[in-house]
Amino acid sequence: TGVGDQVSEVFDFTVVDSDGGIGVPGSLTIDINDDGPSFTLVNDGLDIDDTVTISSLNPDADTVYTEQFADWFFGADGFGSINLSALPSNVEVDSTTADKIVLNLKEGSTVVGILTLNADGTDSLEVMHRDGEIIFIPIAATSATAGGPEGSLLVDLDTSASFNILVSGSDGDEVPDEFSSPDHDLVNTSNNGWAVKGDHGQTNELGESILFSFVDDDDDTTGFAIGDFKFTTEGYTQGITIATITVKVYLNADLSNYDEITIDVTSGQIVAVSEQDWSANAGTADYILGDGLYAVEIISAEAEGSFRLNGIEVGDNSETVPDDLAFENIGIEIVDADGDTDSQVFSVFINGTAGDELTVEAIVGTSGDDILLGGAEDDLIFGGAGSDELTGDAGADIFAYSAGDGGATLAAADLITDFTDTSDLIGLENLVLGNADGEVAFVAANTLGLGGSATDTAMIINQGAGFSEVLAIIQNTLAIDMTNADTTIL
Repeated sequence: TGVGDQVSEVFDFTVVDSDGGIGVPGSLTIDINDDGPSFTLVNDGLDIDDTVTISSLNPDADTVYTEQFADWFFGADGFGSINLSALPSNVEVDSTTADKIVLNLKEGSTVVGILTLNADGTDSLEVMHRDGEIIFIPIAATSATAGGPEGSLLVDLDTSASFNILVSGSDGDEVPDEFSSPDHDLVNTSNNGWAVKGDHGQTNELGESILFSFVDDDDDTTGFAIGDFKFTTEGYTQGITIATITVKVYLNADLSNYDEITIDVTSGQIVAVSEQDWSANAGTADYILGDGLYAVEIISAEAEGSFRLNGIEVGDNSETVPDDLAFENIGIEIVDADGDTDSQVFSVFINGTAGDELTVEAIVGTSGDDILLGGAEDDLIFGGAGSDELTGDAGADIFAYSAGDGGATLAAADLITDFTDTSDLIGLENLVLGNADGEVAFVAANTLGLGGSATDTAMIINQGAGFSEVLAIIQNTLAIDMTNADTTIL
């Protein structure tokens, strides 16, 4: 047992011809070697540590990216075990089988990514959307002051802002602007807060509301959009400690588009519009963080008591992006049935910057026949030796070649399935393009020439001494259309 262990069998033989003649006796030695498990890097770069590095941005919604990161096999001895003991503290095992490994990538106790590795096939990384931290940028603040009931109250923010606040009320019935006989829609102000006069006049009861509209400093009939709004509820009555309120935000100047939520609050709790969960469908429009607020209305939905409003603060908001996360040196060891091992290291980076992009190191094949799939971004694809099938997918891809990557015949060459003449390139390592007119002829060793059929192009190199090597067949691309502009030196 053990990789490199060898069993030798010696066979003695004698050759006898049809006439009975006996030749000189000989012997034949057959060496039987024990193989071992092995990772084959499908997605890796030219970095010397051979770590498979995967990087993602922060998508707008949870997103699954499919790529080929690495494959593995156990050899003739078969599956023994998978050892995942060398994991960083922010990576946990979800499940393992001989053919599949699923790892959870965590920020604290929250799963922010799921890395799925398959022994032979497409792998995936699911990246969860992460919200940034909302920072309130204050512009002006105001509190209620004593004064008689008014139909509407203009709060002048002076030089601290280029807008003012217009405060109005409603008792919740179908009749608007009840300012006299009855005067239920008047705003009643005191040092303790704002309330609707309604039936009692000192607090906001079920169905009653206060509307804070934002108007231009030069013209209080012109609406003005602000970035964020804060308020508090206080002065609870009837022994309540929690009040149920509806917060309605208006998203256009004529106040026809609005979104709303209903929440429970405690006395003195600061409520910021930007910090609430607006994901439920309500109102005539959807509030999205960053939308301008033309007005905010607070409606009492509390049946057991009442309250006043105070502590108004208007401002803007800014979202700081989530932290960049690193899941480095994820060590995976595969063990076959007689204890032979191989290991591979993966590192995953999830950036806090918004975007829908997965970046994997250059795609590298094995010495065998590989099927290599690029992703939606720009890929660098090394097929290596063997008869490989290469697909770049979207993006501006580079298909990389050097002497020894092809074969002696067309059948032994690579197949490039989706080369795009205007964006993809052929990367040449220690090779130059010997002709640019579609002719097969070329003159110097390690010089690339082009030939092909009515639909495809064959890339052929002169390796000297009269031997040519066919590197690849480029499907659906004419040799006559290939020029130096379609190549790049690696």
